[in-house]
Amino acid sequence: MSSQPKVYLITSCSSGLSLELACAALLAGHKVIATSRNPPKTPNVLLDIQSCGGHWAELDVTASNLDEQFQGLVKVYGRIDVLINNAGFAIGNTVENTNLDLARKLFETNFFRVVQLCQLCIPIMRKQSGGTIVNISSGVTVHPVPMVSIYAASKCAIDGFIESLRGEVAVFGIRVLLAQPRDMKTSFKENAPVMDVPEVYKGTPTEMVINYLMSTRGKEAIDPRRSAKRIVEVVDGTGMAEDLNTEENFRIPLGSEIQGSIQGRIEELKRVIEVYDKVCESVDF
Repeated sequence: MSSQPKVYLITSCSSGLSLELACAALLAGHKVIATSRNPPKTPNVLLDIQSCGGHWAELDVTASNLDEQFQGLVKVYGRIDVLINNAGFAIGNTVENTNLDLARKLFETNFFRVVQLCQLCIPIMRKQSGGTIVNISSGVTVHPVPMVSIYAASKCAIDGFIESLRGEVAVFGIRVLLAQPRDMKTSFKENAPVMDVPEVYKGTPTEMVINYLMSTRGKEAIDPRRSAKRIVEVVDGTGMAEDLNTEENFRIPLGSEIQGSIQGRIEELKRVIEVYDKVCESVDF
């Protein structure tokens, strides 16, 4: 696949993977519209991106005027070739103690605003006869664990949404990709509100999981810079992705840990078919 200069629009670029994605796309020779909810809060990051030729802009995905903000960004270069959705947050709590208003806010940010940005971008890409939409999911969709059920549910919703969406828009030359990283060394975990484990859950797998999550903060195995480079290579069909069939293989697993998680899920589904084969067939007419 040819790597002609493209216009990238990336959400949540103030830090972490999105910032690395903006840098990776710029290094690959593309034009980048890097966005964040409040650019003045990260002036050094803003200057770094601008000094590399990137355009920094405000985009609050939770704002009521998201449509208006998006249309203003389209005018920067007159087109959008690659949309990367990575704005979102996580919460850690047991289901019975999760505040439903916070859960709704999480879904609004992690899922519904992603849907909205896709709705806004698809007509533009269709008129351009092509484009790429990349959504950053999570390895937690392959192996959900206690204490992150709401976050996992929002990412599972993204996975289902993307798998269906790609079938709708492929005819217009629009690719849809899904990046699935395991634990990445960013501030994402540090910024996630994590509640104390309730007394009744002490000594259960729930406590074990939260202790593990807390103890691995800052020790995550995945490098966001390398991950960003790999994602841009998949979008461009260059580097390590030059010979990959990314039209058929829309998932981008990131990190050796997720390989084991995917293999475990494969084995689980095989067991389901083996155990329930007669039950499964018994309900057909």
